[in-house]
Amino acid sequence: MKIKNCRAAIISKAKAHRAAIMQAAKFFLVGIMNTAVYYGIYYLLLQLELNYVIAVTAGTIAGMINGYLWSKYFVFKTAKKSIAEIVRFCVVYAVQYLHNIAIIFVCVTYLDMEEELAGLIPIVTGPIVSFVGLKFWGFKKPSVKERLSDNGQPPDSGDK
Repeated sequence: MKIKNCRAAIISKAKAHRAAIMQAAKFFLVGIMNTAVYYGIYYLLLQLELNYVIAVTAGTIAGMINGYLWSKYFVFKTAKKSIAEIVRFCVVYAVQYLHNIAIIFVCVTYLDMEEELAGLIPIVTGPIVSFVGLKFWGFKKPSVKERLSDNGQPPDSGDK
């Protein structure tokens, strides 16, 4: 009996580990798409001689819309419509936006870097900020207690 329980626990942990790796890989793929959207708009607006703050803002908003849809339905698979989830997502992206602006500001102002080059640097660090924020807060699955308090009904069994 102990061997069966041990084997089941190992299999369960292996499945959870595989699911976490797949989720991170999907997030990485969505991140590549978001980066293309963000940097494409950022670069285009700089070429139109707009200020880098405007370019970062427009790129971030476009990336947010793209990222929200792909993250919600493809990466974290949360089909429930929730205003709180959208607000949490926006807060995570606001933190990432401030992170991006700060890095670009330091690079342009103090390191005398070209704005086009400076805009590439947060592409490396920003995904870490957003993945951690979205996984553990933005798209966090509610606990059974939270789900019960939402509608007074037990959670669906297909909500795994």
